[in-house]
Amino acid sequence: MLLIEDSESYDVISRENRQEFLFRLFQHICLGGELVQKDPETKQVMVVSTVLKVKAYEQSFAYLLTDPFKRHVYVLYHSYGVGIFTLA
Repeated sequence: MLLIEDSESYDVISRENRQEFLFRLFQHICLGGELVQKDPETKQVMVVSTVLKVKAYEQSFAYLLTDPFKRHVYVLYHSYGVGIFTLA
């Protein structure tokens, strides 16, 4: 549904929503960019990446996407807070 326009579920998400950053981010995490492979026998597209969520403190988190073939880890993280904030 995320890639194939002929999918029965493709229109579940509107064209406008597909242009939103949040949808694009979701698409990258689900598909993993290069982490999508096509099975040579069945010609089915399948995700080979593993996504792990690490939750540290309150709103701090990290997503780790692993590429099992290249042995790479891609990281997306958010660190809660901005440190000491003062006005001049």
